[in-house]
Amino acid sequence: MPRMHILTPAEYAAFETPPVFTHIDRPRFFDLSQRLEPLLTTFRTPTNQISFVLALGYFTATKRFFARQFPEADAAYVASRLGFLPGVIDRTAYAETTARRHRQIILDYLGFQAFDEPARQDLVQEIRTMGRSQVRPTVILRHGLDLLARRKPASPSAYM
Repeated sequence: MPRMHILTPAEYAAFETPPVFTHIDRPRFFDLSQRLEPLLTTFRTPTNQISFVLALGYFTATKRFFARQFPEADAAYVASRLGFLPGVIDRTAYAETTARRHRQIILDYLGFQAFDEPARQDLVQEIRTMGRSQVRPTVILRHGLDLLARRKPASPSAYM
């Protein structure tokens, strides 16, 4: 039996890509607090510093992490705020281990937890309950995301 498609391809793509920020949104999500500035100086390269700020901003906006997909306008804004020239970021130099460490720092800083097995089990139980009530799949998906936001684990990918 084929899998049910809850999201259209366009909705899936939108879910899996970072939000599009305007020039008004960027200061709100990408300007650092005083508490994080000393931490930023411990990162060795401009790419790591810029990528961390971008990941923090996107997580703050969506409660999800994205796989190094940084729109150029956002990267240029963060680079200029940190005193770097636009275009200094090298996405290939941002190692997965560094990204994982940055994600954990962000989760700790914001009081969230990783999407782990207990969070998955809570979500599955909630989905089963709603499924028995014959609620539409898109409503179940939105409710599941709201549930995760309240309980503070990071939201998983759309595939999960």
